[in-house]
Amino acid sequence: MQMIIVYHKATLLSGFGAAVRLMRAAAEEWERVKKLEITIVPYDHMPARNVNVDDRRDEIKQTSAALAAIMPGVCRVSFNGCFASPIVWELGGQLAVLYSDQLESLYSEHPIAVPPGHTFGQLRSLSARYKSGIDYRHPRVDPAKLVSLDLEWWPSNHSWAPFSAGDGSGAIEFPNLKRLRANCWFPDEVDGAVVQHPDGHPWKLRLPRLSTLEVSCEQDACPLLEYAVLPPRMDEIVIEATTPVLVQVAEMRLPTARRLDIVIKYEIGSSLATLDAASRILENARGCKEARLVVEDYLLPVLPEFATFTSLTELSILAETTVATMLELMQVLPGLAKLRVWSLTMDYILEDISVPEPDTGCLAEPFNTRIREIQIGTSPYESAPEMIVPVAKFLLLRIPTLARLHSIYIPRRPIEEFVDAYSKHYPHLLGINYSLSNRDLYCASAEAAGHSS
Repeated sequence: MQMIIVYHKATLLSGFGAAVRLMRAAAEEWERVKKLEITIVPYDHMPARNVNVDDRRDEIKQTSAALAAIMPGVCRVSFNGCFASPIVWELGGQLAVLYSDQLESLYSEHPIAVPPGHTFGQLRSLSARYKSGIDYRHPRVDPAKLVSLDLEWWPSNHSWAPFSAGDGSGAIEFPNLKRLRANCWFPDEVDGAVVQHPDGHPWKLRLPRLSTLEVSCEQDACPLLEYAVLPPRMDEIVIEATTPVLVQVAEMRLPTARRLDIVIKYEIGSSLATLDAASRILENARGCKEARLVVEDYLLPVLPEFATFTSLTELSILAETTVATMLELMQVLPGLAKLRVWSLTMDYILEDISVPEPDTGCLAEPFNTRIREIQIGTSPYESAPEMIVPVAKFLLLRIPTLARLHSIYIPRRPIEEFVDAYSKHYPHLLGINYSLSNRDLYCASAEAAGHSS
């Protein structure tokens, strides 16, 4: 069951109540509903922030109770939209509490106001945003039941007490948790929001069956990584971080994972130390079948002489990258299967970027690479399309393993004509998936010239 409420900030509760009253007319139809999804969207895109919730709390309770009475069997609840409205936070909290004895899955794109100490004993999946303030903390849950846990905007110093069994052991056991995602935010200044156990020692988080770990942290350190006790083998580990946390991870002993993703976030003052930390993480994870490095810092170039992460299977670079650098990276990273260069520059192109005539019998020597997918981005304001077409043709002939070429800046027509002319001698060209621009080469060139003038 999905409810979508579009409201003016002054009429949220009355509109929600009207929807509930309409549903009562077919109450028998709603009794079998197991999943409830509520999307609340402000009509004027300006959700009410300065609202006295206390004045509306009785109305919120009555409306929530009426909906729960119509749908008594709900065990999965999802709240979407309207992050900034305290009314919505309170409404979500009231509904969650009414279903708490049977709720197996709780997903919320906004904070939910749950009374302190209220426990959700059956939750197997929890995904919710944090909001500073005691009324908007995560609800107490039984960690033994959890299979999936998603913590959005989780303060890096926030207490894990809501997950504790209260036995004073200083450790929290998550015996069945398979997926943990935490987007660590700035430390919380609210009294009592500490990462430590009441005895002064940090919590130990035991995760013996964890399969997927996703951590995003742009702080000076990530306590979650420090205190988590991970299993020796996992399926996937994703670390999105700036230099301090990358250095922290490089000094850890990560579990052997089938896939390891390292995402370098933008920061002021990034340096080669950032790439060095990422390189050490990847070199320490040689058992991975798939290793991905994404450099989102557009001021941090990836140069071949520093590309020591030979185990890499996927590389994505946001910083400006010359054609020469791209070709060298292919040579020094033999295991690379996917390469994405979001800002390829045409200011320096090697003289040997050329292709032999199709019927000369002189075939282009293939690169020693296993790349199967290349995605190229460039600026039409800086590089005319006719400059990137020869580069694309060069790559197509020299990489016989290529299965997909994607670029919105490469015109489709000249590449199709090239494939028709060369596929007799290079049959692999016919097996490539081309995702290119439908703009005509000359029209695109004129457009780019117009912008640059």
